[in-house]
Amino acid sequence: MAGMRMPCLLATAVFAAACGSGQPALHKAEPCAPPTAADRDFEAKAVWQLPAGEPPLVFIREVGGFVAVCSRDTLHLLRGKATGPLEQVATAALGGCRRLASDGTVLAVLEDSSIVDFPAAGSGKLTGRQELVPPSASHDLAATGGELLIATDDGVHRFDDQAGTWKEQAPLASGTAVRALAVAGGSVYLGEQDGGQSIVEQVPLAGGASRSIQIHGLVERLVVQGDHGLAVSGGFGLVTFAAGATFGAASHPVEVMGSVSDARVVGDDILAVNRVSLVRIGTFAAPVERSLLYRADRGQSSGAWYEGVAAESGGALALRSDAVDRVSLAKWTPRPLLVTDKMRADVRDGSHSSLYRVTNRGTADLVLGPVRSDSSDWTAVPSAYNTGPRDKDCPGRLRIAPDVAGLLDVRYAGSAAASSATLELPSNDSDLPVLAIPVTRNEPPQLLAVGDAAPDFSLPLLGVGELRLGDLAGHVAYLKFFNPG
Repeated sequence: MAGMRMPCLLATAVFAAACGSGQPALHKAEPCAPPTAADRDFEAKAVWQLPAGEPPLVFIREVGGFVAVCSRDTLHLLRGKATGPLEQVATAALGGCRRLASDGTVLAVLEDSSIVDFPAAGSGKLTGRQELVPPSASHDLAATGGELLIATDDGVHRFDDQAGTWKEQAPLASGTAVRALAVAGGSVYLGEQDGGQSIVEQVPLAGGASRSIQIHGLVERLVVQGDHGLAVSGGFGLVTFAAGATFGAASHPVEVMGSVSDARVVGDDILAVNRVSLVRIGTFAAPVERSLLYRADRGQSSGAWYEGVAAESGGALALRSDAVDRVSLAKWTPRPLLVTDKMRADVRDGSHSSLYRVTNRGTADLVLGPVRSDSSDWTAVPSAYNTGPRDKDCPGRLRIAPDVAGLLDVRYAGSAAASSATLELPSNDSDLPVLAIPVTRNEPPQLLAVGDAAPDFSLPLLGVGELRLGDLAGHVAYLKFFNPG
């Protein structure tokens, strides 16, 4: 829809002066249309609200074509719709929800003193409820092919569903404290404590030799999807490792702002929460964070904090944490993310140009310009120092690839000793559709010599009014200049 806008209509919305608003018209350096705004990368499409009076939501997991969310005392099964809010299809009472696990068909809930299994949750039903008493000191659970795996302080207990009755089988990793579990590709991955660090161990479910890797920090949650493994270590953040047949190589920390409470792999991206972050996996040795809802590097905050996430048809379902009272369905697309390291450009000391640096932290090309200025003496053009290709449609626009910094050459063509203006560059970053750069031109101040008359000035008084130098005429006055200019 943004691509259908006429240039004058966009100028009216962003630069009202350009289309006859009665204010001075802005100078346009290049006869090019502004770039088309990119779609938002993470935008809530539908929301399900927690019923009033119910305790906050604490966990979320996908199960078949549905998503399960739980508060401390209630399990809700939700379904997305083509239009409108998410739909609740079933509920069940719980005795304290600590963890959810699913293999796509069944849904298992680790409660305070029991484990509850809903065998038909993947079909949208919370019927046929089964319960078993878990081992003491249970921390996590996983469901796979009619089996439940329970992580405890003395290893992993295995329970097999035999005609609606749970029977315990031979344990895994007996005698080892296990805090987190994940099952994928015929193997179970165990997060085991090792002093102040952790070990992730891969154990074939059918038996065979196990392998392990060292993880920095204490693993609180494991996520394994395909060949991608994620270890969530709370305040330490997120660690990636290769899963499947390539398990055993080194793990790699991912730098994300703030603590991480949950994570999911969606396509080639990692979605990590609390602060919702999109991390492009790339190579495991060099993941790149893409902030989605909190852009602290831009000095802005938007959206809310999140506690958990579930993948859903190329998007995500997240627990929104305004007291964690709703589930938001969100979609994202590749998009640019404009970041600057300074807010203004100064031309000084006789120079008539200054370089202004802009970085693209997004996943699609960032396009800036052409410049619009409220003074024809000021322009900003792509610098000759840029190494990337020029915008083929408009030489006056700066095109910056993902993870690349671009340079704008801010120029002053006037002759005044002091001048200021605001340069405005349209951007295809929909969160920052206009990059406004205040610019100034100041000659170095001329210091007074002995015998020069002191320049007049005024100072506000603590009460009402002001004091001028002329008010002190006929009196001896001591003036001290500091930090001139």
